[in-house]
Amino acid sequence: MWCSQEGRDTLTDLVDHMIPVQDRPDLIHDFKNLWALCTYHHGRKFSLEVYARDNGLLHRLPTWCKDRDSRPQQFK
Repeated sequence: MWCSQEGRDTLTDLVDHMIPVQDRPDLIHDFKNLWALCTYHHGRKFSLEVYARDNGLLHRLPTWCKDRDSRPQQFK
């Protein structure tokens, strides 16, 4: 999905939980919490998760995943 947001067409390597299972195990089977990512962007998403967790902003992850412009500047 991030590739698409950047105007690139890339095959999906992974299905990721927008809000990590370690933080919200109750969302493990919630399809609204899943999205497709390439390996590169999965690494970037992990950095975004760490930032969100460290700053008490995990609730913002679904918005940040769907809307590139809403992300903190360093993750756009």
